[in-house]
Amino acid sequence: MLKFLADENIRREVVNFLLEQGHNVTRPDAGTRDQEVIALAEKEKRILITHDLDFSNIFVYPPDIYSGIVLIRILPPSATIINHALRNLLNNISTQKEFSKKLIILEISNFRVYGDK
Repeated sequence: MLKFLADENIRREVVNFLLEQGHNVTRPDAGTRDQEVIALAEKEKRILITHDLDFSNIFVYPPDIYSGIVLIRILPPSATIINHALRNLLNNISTQKEFSKKLIILEISNFRVYGDK
């Protein structure tokens, strides 16, 4: 089981998919600022899952100090396509430790990993 913090921009169907897969998923309160979101994710040792491009800035949010950031770059953000891409990601990276200290860019048919190897 992985621990995720789903940013407010993550669709409910995606959160439900992760829950159905047996993962622990929480959400910040609506309107929570980025700095507070990432601080909450780190405090609770959760992988942040988001569409917010701000979190891809490695100078502001260096991956090596967080429990993991998954940035979804699938447009339009279809829940079915995102869930399929997440299934592929989770089949390849399946432990909290493998997500830790990494920024993962999730795309329709692949993903890119940045950070601690």
